[in-house]
Amino acid sequence: GMALFFTLSGFLITSLLLRERARDGGISIRGFWSRRFRRLLPAALATQGLVLAMAAAGVWDGDQLRSLRSDVPAALVNLLNWSFIARGTSYVGATTAPSPLNHFWSLSIEEQFYVLFPLVVAGALLVGRGRRRVLVALMVAGIGASAWASWHLAASSVDRAYFGLDSRLSELLVGALAA
Repeated sequence: GMALFFTLSGFLITSLLLRERARDGGISIRGFWSRRFRRLLPAALATQGLVLAMAAAGVWDGDQLRSLRSDVPAALVNLLNWSFIARGTSYVGATTAPSPLNHFWSLSIEEQFYVLFPLVVAGALLVGRGRRRVLVALMVAGIGASAWASWHLAASSVDRAYFGLDSRLSELLVGALAA
């Protein structure tokens, strides 16, 4: 399910960027980021506020409350996936109740992609003088590098491969390439 979600996201974001380039003759990185944050930030903040209110009401157990100390700041800056990696969080083999913000790891990957990828698209189209060959080559290389990273990282830590942008990037780039 997550692979499909990431692939569709890569397709949609790339379609938006290419459509803007065709329509306007360029890509407004600031405009792109502004639209993404205006669309995603209100719901993310509301969810985090609700989770904190529930914590204050005593809904979460001790492990979940402790996890919120690091998870809330990491989710606020869209780095929860890297926080999970640093802490050694296991997505499927958890022995404690999951963080109330557990689902924000995938949103963190998306937001990291949304920050970096428009720069790659704009740069590749600039270098390629509007032709997509450079962009396509970068995406194909990125897919290969990410697939290798996923395979390599999974050999020592499935969770590292699961939560990392580098190891999940191939899923986003397959969608981007389809666009």
